[in-house]
Amino acid sequence: GVKFKDFDFVFFKSFFIERQAMYMKFKHWMQQGQAIVLFALILPLIIVFAATIINVGNLYLHYTKLQNAADASVLAYASNYVQTENEEISEVFAKNIASMNLGNINYDARFSTNDNVASVQLSTDMIVYLMITDSKTTVTVTSSAQMLDSNSSSDVKLIQ
Repeated sequence: GVKFKDFDFVFFKSFFIERQAMYMKFKHWMQQGQAIVLFALILPLIIVFAATIINVGNLYLHYTKLQNAADASVLAYASNYVQTENEEISEVFAKNIASMNLGNINYDARFSTNDNVASVQLSTDMIVYLMITDSKTTVTVTSSAQMLDSNSSSDVKLIQ
């Protein structure tokens, strides 16, 4: 005859096999559409990462343009000041040089001279994309030039 233990083992074995088959079907059903969920979770991270790259690139572009314009305008300011010794005329001349270098970028300029050193500080507001707190940030650069004697071969020298 059939022993109780053998019946028990066969019953539980068939029960577990059926349960495992049901679990595999359920698991397959649960995994359907998983790519959509992962994409929905990762998409905001991709957008934030892309916005950060765009903002850093834009910041670097503004900084480089401002630094080039500041260097050119301080050299123009200092050389004109050595020739004319008139701060207002030199400032207008240097602002024209800065405007030619910056194109359509709005900027603020501050010029100063003391102890044969001319300095210019240029600043502009930059739009920050896809950020929650501030939509603008200010980029500021400074450049200086030393005004030399008129006897030397060059009348101004850029100070790094």
